[in-house]
Amino acid sequence: MSAIKPHLTADEARTALAEYQKRTGKSQNEISKELGYTNATALSRFRSGSYESEPEMIKRIEQLLKISAKRAAAPKKPSYQKISTSQQVANLIELCHGRGEMGVAYGDPGVGKTMAVRQYAKENEDAIVVTISPTNATITGVNELIADKLGIKEKYSRRITAGITAKLKGTKRIIVIDEAQHLKAKVVNHLRSIVDATEDEDTGERIGMALIGNDEIFFELKVKQAAAYSQVIDRITYWEHLVAKEVKKDDIQLIFNEAAFDEDALSLLYKISTSVSIRKAVQVFTNTLLLFNIKDYSELTTAHLATTAKQMKIKIAV
Repeated sequence: MSAIKPHLTADEARTALAEYQKRTGKSQNEISKELGYTNATALSRFRSGSYESEPEMIKRIEQLLKISAKRAAAPKKPSYQKISTSQQVANLIELCHGRGEMGVAYGDPGVGKTMAVRQYAKENEDAIVVTISPTNATITGVNELIADKLGIKEKYSRRITAGITAKLKGTKRIIVIDEAQHLKAKVVNHLRSIVDATEDEDTGERIGMALIGNDEIFFELKVKQAAAYSQVIDRITYWEHLVAKEVKKDDIQLIFNEAAFDEDALSLLYKISTSVSIRKAVQVFTNTLLLFNIKDYSELTTAHLATTAKQMKIKIAV
């Protein structure tokens, strides 16, 4: 930590920390992690007045409060809206869930796929959502992600698979795989086998599964490995292609419904959404509020947005 002397006294730091905990509802363990500690021992001792390095603790608390205040004051992203592209994703997941089928929603980044997945999970408690990264894109990695959601404690992949099947067999649940573009076809084939294994012998019901990702998942399954994994292709019932250029202007108006934009400002954000992504348009919007210290949406102009987009080196299609 820095050698700069803390501004707060120990008592002031304890009071400020208590107020922070009350305001955020975070546990002492969670706050300890934010302060850079692996457990709550140091914080507990500080609060009791028995911590030997009070200046270091106080500086960490001051930094935490400073960052927290900055984030609280930062412009908030627009809330989730069911625009046309995210509705496409939600509809595909709903079909897979209701009919016990597999589906793939793929396409341009930043068109609302992940937001749609998160919203579906909020509205459907029985949905199991896992997010893939390059580090867990293997059969073992995917197994562990699903097992963690189901509370399965097995250590070996074969036993984990058996546990997943046992937990889900005969149910009407759905597994949603976000960022599925990281998966190779053999891992998708493994997931397909899990879906098949959950089929109830009496009712024929099985779980649904939806793979959500960028174009790479389509290329992997439909082009690169189509011959080797034809059984996977045959099992996937629904395909939904999402294209940024197909985003509607009404979608953009809905996303930024709290801002009283003039037509030019709305058109600029629409061009960014269709030229790059909706995500980038949202970033331009929030960055503009921050850069120009705009507190009232009525102060936001097309010129402000254009300046921010230029600073962000965003190329807009004419």
